[in-house]
Amino acid sequence: MNIKKGMPTPDAALKEFFKDNEIFAAVFNGYFFNNDEVINPAEL
Repeated sequence: MNIKKGMPTPDAALKEFFKDNEIFAAVFNGYFFNNDEVINPAEL
């Protein structure tokens, strides 16, 4: 795979994206739990 210099790797980009607990909870609650708040970002 040819990755341009200065571009983050996919793993690094996802790690940075999911660092925010509210984003993590929203994505996982939406995908796995039909938007029910099963994962509370304040508890992460």
